[in-house]
Amino acid sequence: MTSGQIFLILLAMILFSTIYLTTYNSLFDQADIAYKGMYLLNGQKITDKYFQEIEANILGEIVLFDSLQHIYNGLSDTLTVSDIVYNINISTTPCTQSGADTTTVTPEFIRIDISMWAIHPGGDTLWIGMPEFPISKVFVDLYY
Repeated sequence: MTSGQIFLILLAMILFSTIYLTTYNSLFDQADIAYKGMYLLNGQKITDKYFQEIEANILGEIVLFDSLQHIYNGLSDTLTVSDIVYNINISTTPCTQSGADTTTVTPEFIRIDISMWAIHPGGDTLWIGMPEFPISKVFVDLYY
């Protein structure tokens, strides 16, 4: 073999290994994005679970509308889904129909804000509804 042929073989090996590493890194990045999306979706489903529970309690007259603020304001909970621990924080605020804060003593509307965080296996903290921008829903007093 001549030195030119050996050089071409080395060049081919370098090119193949570069393509292999780039493909592997791209697949790893795509898997990471997919898993983070799955964790976010789980967090949104957990949020929806709490909103449905509150709504069912109101409609079933298990919890009175006037006591929502006392029951759910400042509530913290944890829920484990697929070995990921979601830390949930719930707060309530009297509000207008559009969700703007109000200071009404007996409000007709109450906004419930949920924010949560989880640490995924990569070690990053994943926020679903940050404290400054929570996931919110306005509940109305049906018997007002």
